[in-house]
Amino acid sequence: MFLLVASMIVSLLIHRPIMMTNPSHALVYFTPIYLLGMLTSVHSQYVKDKLSDYLPLMFLAVISIAFLQRLIGHPGNYHKLALVYGGIDLMLIQKVFLCLTLYIFLEKYTFNSRLVNLVSDTSFAIFFMHPWLLNISGRLVQWNAGSGSADLPAVNHLGVYIFMVFVIMSVSVLLSVAIKKVFKRSKKTRYIMGY
Repeated sequence: MFLLVASMIVSLLIHRPIMMTNPSHALVYFTPIYLLGMLTSVHSQYVKDKLSDYLPLMFLAVISIAFLQRLIGHPGNYHKLALVYGGIDLMLIQKVFLCLTLYIFLEKYTFNSRLVNLVSDTSFAIFFMHPWLLNISGRLVQWNAGSGSADLPAVNHLGVYIFMVFVIMSVSVLLSVAIKKVFKRSKKTRYIMGY
């Protein structure tokens, strides 16, 4: 718990690396998320017992932090150099609440769906592939627009956001399944893409 809390405080202050190009910075930033996932997995019953009654409150925290970010004019991920102060990473706090909310909700209201199970099975691959797919998407959009920048244009539109989440997740899942089939369902693909 001490390591989780200490590393979470560090992550709140260092934010994500710019363009996700610094692996050491990313390692430090994402370590508390991995620790939280491991601790939640190892102590799942304790976490469920302690947080089940707070599900509506945790969902309210997710929505409230999103509104707060919108109000202060920072509705996305926080990226900066590690040793430059830039405030507290509200997105990290919101995503921790969101992960715990979804975990408790899906544990409390269990259902069996092949699609949800597939997304769950490939979740690590989605995590590792999505930055590359976003980068490729940005390059394609800019190439089509005739610009040299690889950044996706800032579009604050819920429909575009939902569409992009659907496309990136779908392509990540399809690529994961395809890579797994190419390697004849080898367990060694877990070392490459987490699936």
